[in-house]
Amino acid sequence: GKQGPAGRPGPRGERGPVGAQGVAGPPGSDGGQGPRGPEGPRGETGDRGEPGAPGIGFSEKITVAEQLNWEQRDVVSLDEVAALVRSGLEITFTAGLHPAVVDVPPCAVVLRSLPRFGVERWTPTNLTHPAKRRLRVRATLGDELMSELEGGGLLLLDLDCGYLVDENDRLVSGSAARLVGSDETPAPGGILRLGIAVK
Repeated sequence: GKQGPAGRPGPRGERGPVGAQGVAGPPGSDGGQGPRGPEGPRGETGDRGEPGAPGIGFSEKITVAEQLNWEQRDVVSLDEVAALVRSGLEITFTAGLHPAVVDVPPCAVVLRSLPRFGVERWTPTNLTHPAKRRLRVRATLGDELMSELEGGGLLLLDLDCGYLVDENDRLVSGSAARLVGSDETPAPGGILRLGIAVK
C-alpha cells in the first residue's frame, strides 16, 4: 500500500560530550599604539644633596710663564750676562697676551743687580711683545754695575703680573709653577721673579 504520513518529531535528545580542543590558530598582527595616557601627578621633592667641594675662587685657565730663553740654574760669566740682557730676556707664556701688554708702568718690570761686593742697583729696561705668547726685556748694563758684578752675584728680573693681561682680558699669574714642572693651578697676579747667577 501507500507510505503513510510522517510522524511527529520525537523529544530532544541529551547534550553530547564536549569535543577535544582544536589546534591554535596563527597569532594575530600587533595592534597599533594606543593613545598617550594622562600625565601622572608630580613626584615629591627629593632629599637635598651633599654640599660640593669649595671652588678655588678664580678661573682655572690662568696664563702663566712656561719657558725662558736662558737656564736659571746655570752660573754664567759677566760677558754672557751682558750679551743676554742686551739681546733680550725672553719669557714665553702658556697663552697669548693682550696687545697692550707693553703699556705698563716702569714699576711693573724691574731689573736689578745684587753684586757679591757692592750695592744693589736698578737698571732701566725696554719691554717688547715680539710674539703672541712672548715678552722680551732688554737692557744695557752700566759700567758701575758691570764693575761690581765682576766679583759675582745675581741679576734679578721682577715682573709684576698684576699689571699684565692675557688675550682674554684675564690677569696673568706670577707663579713659576710651569717653570719647575708643576701642574698646580696658579693664582692670578703676583710677582714673577727670575734670575741669572753671575760667576
